[in-house]
Amino acid sequence: MILFNKAFLKVWKVEKKEKYTALSCSTSDKQQDGTYKNSNWNVRLVGKANDVEVAEGDKIVVKSGKVENIWDKENNKNWLNVIVFELEADEGFKPVDANDSEDSLPF
Repeated sequence: MILFNKAFLKVWKVEKKEKYTALSCSTSDKQQDGTYKNSNWNVRLVGKANDVEVAEGDKIVVKSGKVENIWDKENNKNWLNVIVFELEADEGFKPVDANDSEDSLPF
């Protein structure tokens, strides 16, 4: 398990469930040559984070969360879980432009 804080996520899809909210998100890291390397994540909001209204196109700052990689011995598989406990909106970010299309999504 890895605990983290102050991570920036771009939200692409939101699914509100009974006890949690499931998000499809992305992160990007600027490379030395000026390009960006993007990663896509399935994130679960729980606790205080689940009480925050999150919409597609939002950019959020994770105040606390964890990543865990669980080995399922019976099925011989790894399960990567990204769980967010607390978050806030990133006010300095402009939401997705209305001209963006489904083709511009990262997945």
